[in-house]
Amino acid sequence: MQRITLTDAFGCDRCQHLFEVTEQGTYLEQIVTTRPQRPRWRWTGKTWKSVPRRDPLHKFTTLELFGLLLGTIVCVLILNQAIANNLIYGLCLLILLIVIPGLMFWLSYRQ
Repeated sequence: MQRITLTDAFGCDRCQHLFEVTEQGTYLEQIVTTRPQRPRWRWTGKTWKSVPRRDPLHKFTTLELFGLLLGTIVCVLILNQAIANNLIYGLCLLILLIVIPGLMFWLSYRQ
């Protein structure tokens, strides 16, 4: 890591990436990246350790809460219809309504 003159950035002489130190001075963040969130690292005294950017107390967005509410209402309606008409058809639809949103959340929040 080499300090770049007249900037607050650092350059890596191996990978040619640019980095900056965070305001607290505890993390190093990559400046130019194609990822939606910039990766960051912390120096442990011997090696650099990657630090996850996720907030441990993830707060649901309004869209996620609306989807959860809508999904719950649809699941209750499908269960009522399934019990009244055809149980196998209703259970298949219910499983799809649970698996597809779960798969969407997993794909959007994985690293």
